[in-house]
Amino acid sequence: MTITIDKKKCDGCGLSKQPPCMKSCPGNLIYKEFSMKKAVLRCGADCWDCYCCVKVCPKEAIDVVLAYEISNRGAFLKPKALDSNTIEWVLQDKQGNSTSYRQSTQYLPLEQDAADETFTEIGEGI
Repeated sequence: MTITIDKKKCDGCGLSKQPPCMKSCPGNLIYKEFSMKKAVLRCGADCWDCYCCVKVCPKEAIDVVLAYEISNRGAFLKPKALDSNTIEWVLQDKQGNSTSYRQSTQYLPLEQDAADETFTEIGEGI
């Protein structure tokens, strides 16, 4: 399994140099493509399936990709932040039956970076 980033919903968290998805990924698999102003997944095959990025995305632009054997088309698992301490996961099977799960979570506020858009590209200084 892995994640997908919806390019229509993702705005790269504006001027943030390190959007929450990027900061929360323990595998360092997400980076911000500054020319597009979007978050990008380096390699889906390397995803650890922890879904930290899915939970913290303020635009709900990151989705869980369920394996075909599990989802069999039409099933999904989506998070929704209810407040700064609670997240709800909705699991729907291919017949449309839904189950919701609520759990505690940690809210990562979006950093407000300088408005001058002078960013360091990924790979510089490495």
